[in-house]
Amino acid sequence: MVAKERVWAVIVAAGSGSRFGGPKQFTQLGGRAVLCWSLETARKVCAGVVLVLPPEGFPLGWQSGDLDADATVVGGKTRSASVREGLCAVPQSAEIIVVHDAARPLASAGLFTLVLEALADGA
Repeated sequence: MVAKERVWAVIVAAGSGSRFGGPKQFTQLGGRAVLCWSLETARKVCAGVVLVLPPEGFPLGWQSGDLDADATVVGGKTRSASVREGLCAVPQSAEIIVVHDAARPLASAGLFTLVLEALADGA
């Protein structure tokens, strides 16, 4: 098993949600913003979490009080640019970095753990 203190997550929430009709990562799901579910899950299995936000920031009227991130950065014009921005905020001491799309809130801590175990087994 991979020690939690070796693992950081980059949660990418910088998308525009153009196919959805707006930034779905800020939409409410079960009383919380979609991205909060992804942050909570990552926090359970990672020592640190970086949240990557859209260049335009939070939608008008949106409250950021629920965000449990160690660092928040602004993403780029493309997904790969946003991931790069998130990676820059991860401490160099991190040995494993998982990247997750904030708009996919149903990934469980168990799924994260399976990925980490696969890495520990040499994947």
